[in-house]
Amino acid sequence: MKKYLFYSLTFFMLIACNNKKKVVEETTLPKPSWISDRPITDMYYIGIGSATMEEGTNFIESAKNNALNDLASEIKVSLESNTVYYQNESNKTFNEDFRSTIKTSIAADLEGYSLIDSWQGQNKYWVYYRLSKAEYFEQVERKRLAAKKAGEEFYRLGIEAAEKGDVILSINHYFDAISAIKNYGPSAIEVLSGGQFVFLDHLIMSALQSLLVDIEIDNSERPAALSYFNGFKTYYPLLIKRKGRMITGLPLESTYFNQYGEITEQYVTNEYGKANVSLAATDIKVPNVSNVVKVNIFAIAKNRVDAEFLNAKLANLVYPRMELIVNVERPKLFVDATEKEFGKRRSGEQLSGILVSELVKEGIQIVDKKEKADLLLELVSDTKFQSKDENFTVVVLNYNINLSEVKSKKSIYSGADGPIKGVNLDEARASVKAYEKAEAEMYRKLVPKLKEAIL
Repeated sequence: MKKYLFYSLTFFMLIACNNKKKVVEETTLPKPSWISDRPITDMYYIGIGSATMEEGTNFIESAKNNALNDLASEIKVSLESNTVYYQNESNKTFNEDFRSTIKTSIAADLEGYSLIDSWQGQNKYWVYYRLSKAEYFEQVERKRLAAKKAGEEFYRLGIEAAEKGDVILSINHYFDAISAIKNYGPSAIEVLSGGQFVFLDHLIMSALQSLLVDIEIDNSERPAALSYFNGFKTYYPLLIKRKGRMITGLPLESTYFNQYGEITEQYVTNEYGKANVSLAATDIKVPNVSNVVKVNIFAIAKNRVDAEFLNAKLANLVYPRMELIVNVERPKLFVDATEKEFGKRRSGEQLSGILVSELVKEGIQIVDKKEKADLLLELVSDTKFQSKDENFTVVVLNYNINLSEVKSKKSIYSGADGPIKGVNLDEARASVKAYEKAEAEMYRKLVPKLKEAIL
């Protein structure tokens, strides 16, 4: 009996499970046609998206975002096929960048779309959104007119600030005007100016270019030449003005080359419209050094949220620039050397000759009279007998050196070395050996110190 009841219960449970499975299958909605066969309509933009249903993910939101991006892509294609872009060789890159950002900006600004249908498959969730084309273009036109109004107002404020002499404020207003219409192509917005319709983008950029053209870089206050006496460094004072008015807070950029390559430095004019641009000679063998200075309004734009967009626009403008040239005066050196052996002047100037040779390589000019010189190099050296045994003679050399300014007599370097030993069969050859060793020591120790003191 118990066995019969067990089999009966098992049979009914299997039937119940089978019926439940049929109910689930029967209540699952069939896959809608819009998933495989995209709707085509002249009245709506369509967006279809899906997302994998995974635990812990917001697949509904992901599917929605994918659908809106799809919808934006459809709008983008429509806009690109119906919008005329002002292009030439110089702004081609900019307009290509503008095209590539259309989809992103559309997706971010979409309004008025509706969820038409959704479907949940075995592991995917699908949604179908649409947006009325008529409603969308009403939105676009409202935004375009608002952008036009803002752009015109900022343009007007830029003109007004320029007339009052506030160049920085004028530039910022022009930047605001450019930003106000940045979501539209250069030929998308027209305004009436001077009795004719012109593109607002062109009007703003022309006004900004006109403002820049009026900026003057005055370099009439020329600095002294680069020389030993200023450490081969100086400042070139510049006065920046527009229509006779000094410009405060205007960024400048200075570019020059040294042994490390191209160097760029930034400056800003002070309250008097002045900026002191540094110049330095890293190689005194050249006759002059030069820096190219130009107005750098990119520095004004760099902290704005749309700096990258503005930089692309500003790249096509012409900026006030000037090349600053300063002469390099090579230091003049007079050498007074007394080289002796055992108290008597020796023939030739071995040690001073080394110093002269190395300093000339650095661009230092050797003169024949002290009166012509900026610097005086004094060298005194002598050898003396120290000892002798059955085979060898030992001679020692000592020298003193002093480098000073001729006019002020200020010593800028002094040093001494010795005793430097020379060993050979006799005194004469030992003395020669001592001078040879002193020569090697000078290459290693003294020459770098003299170069550092002068250069």
